[in-house]
Amino acid sequence: MLLPQLFFVYRVFAVSGSGAKAAATDAHLAFLTLMRTEGTKFILVVVAFALVFSLRPDLPAMAVFAGAIWMMLVTTYSNIRFAESFVQQDGYPVETGNDSSRDNNGD
Repeated sequence: MLLPQLFFVYRVFAVSGSGAKAAATDAHLAFLTLMRTEGTKFILVVVAFALVFSLRPDLPAMAVFAGAIWMMLVTTYSNIRFAESFVQQDGYPVETGNDSSRDNNGD
């Protein structure tokens, strides 16, 4: 499961090459790149599961899927925490959904 994630990060967040620069300036191209990369990542995950179950048929399927789900949850949580620290570090406020500094008029 790590290799598909690394592929995704490489393709989406690559800083060199004309494709990444063009994707950074064109929102539609960035969206298409993201969708294409996510589709490829999904295929890589399916292939990884197929390899695991073909090479080790004795492994319990529920344990493998539970481990994969746990890894996805931990990765998502750590990405959220990283993004929050990055935003706070740059001085941008993190929206929590209960901003008490605003009054009802939106001022």
